Amino acid sequence: NSAGAIAAFQIPANRGAITVDLQSIIDQGVYAPNIAFVDNKGEVLQTFSFADFSYKPAKFLDGDLLEGKFTFLPPITETTVNMVIYTTTKDLAQKTEVLHPAKAYAIAHGNVPPEIPNPEVNHSPYGKLNLSISTPYLTHQPQAQASVMVADQAPTLDETKSYYLDGIKQAVKKNDIEKAMKLLDEAERLGIDKARSVFITAVKAQS
Repeated sequence: NSAGAIAAFQIPANRGAITVDLQSIIDQGVYAPNIAFVDNKGEVLQTFSFADFSYKPAKFLDGDLLEGKFTFLPPITETTVNMVIYTTTKDLAQKTEVLHPAKAYAIAHGNVPPEIPNPEVNHSPYGKLNLSISTPYLTHQPQAQASVMVADQAPTLDETKSYYLDGIKQAVKKNDIEKAMKLLDEAERLGIDKARSVFITAVKAQS
């Protein structure tokens, strides 16, 4: 279950593999990130959990941080994908052990670090992130496919449209991303327009 702040980005998916470098800065607390790549129908394509991140002690001008480097290969049928960064209730209940400043000082000066326990930092629902996303310049050139148009489609009832759009907004507001994605998928299957844009806007409003 997602909890705390979330962030979402739409990324071109027709330029090959997507390489992500995400850092979560450690201060009084730290945001324990998870990543989900979602297609434009709301289907989760791939996830990377907090367990895939590693601790990096302070170095030069950079402080302690958590870092994850990932590569995601989008389906050739997608022109864009959505990347959602979130944390979970399980992650919020955990802590991250960091290198004691006295040990870091000793190591930096070539001395034997003192035998003292390392402190633990609480996980926070908010935090500061550094994000780098890159893709190759080469663009996929998929074979041409026939377009199929559905004619004489019955209009969606306003009540049904409002139910799904409002439901998506409320689910995101409550940080229930899984429910929001399910509603988005159902809405688009029913032909409800603007469902995806409502989802993306709601997610960005929470970030």
